Amino acid sequence: LYMLHGATGNNNDWFTQGGVAYHTGSLDNEMVIVSVQATIDGFDTFYSDNYKGAGVNYESFFINEFMPAIESMYKCNGKRGISGLSMGGFGSLYYGIKYTDMFVGIYACSPALYNGESINIGDMLGTPGIKPFVVEIGTEDFLYESVKWLAGMGQYLPMLTYIERPGAHDWPFWSACAPKIVKFFDGLFAK
Repeated sequence: LYMLHGATGNNNDWFTQGGVAYHTGSLDNEMVIVSVQATIDGFDTFYSDNYKGAGVNYESFFINEFMPAIESMYKCNGKRGISGLSMGGFGSLYYGIKYTDMFVGIYACSPALYNGESINIGDMLGTPGIKPFVVEIGTEDFLYESVKWLAGMGQYLPMLTYIERPGAHDWPFWSACAPKIVKFFDGLFAK
């Protein structure tokens, strides 16, 4: 399970603030959870190649270098999931939809749906082969207005589960997502 952090965050956030590893104790199966650093020297890469013309080919690094390096270290069943929050919610949707053959599911918390440049997740939702995905957003989140339209997309996207509940763009909201994320992927990995 690849866990993507938000803007100005770091690769430890899901473990130290989100407590994601704590919730693996009740799983039926073992799970490897990995997070990667995507804010480099204060620059948020948005998990994209050449974001804002900075010449950082982050997507290429993640797909072609980071994932193969991680997967050469751990013996897994070949199933991968991807999840993230805010900028990482964007990244998880972007990778999970663009690389439908690589991930069994997506769980995006408080996702940015647009990277401010050329990638708009809404434009990608017609991609064939999208796997099950969850979007969870707080009704007090500053991104709520840009995400809530997904609530009505279930009839067109049966693989989408949309969850909205009270909460803001903060760790109390995201840490409450952590047990649901782990349970969601435990079910997908067991199939």
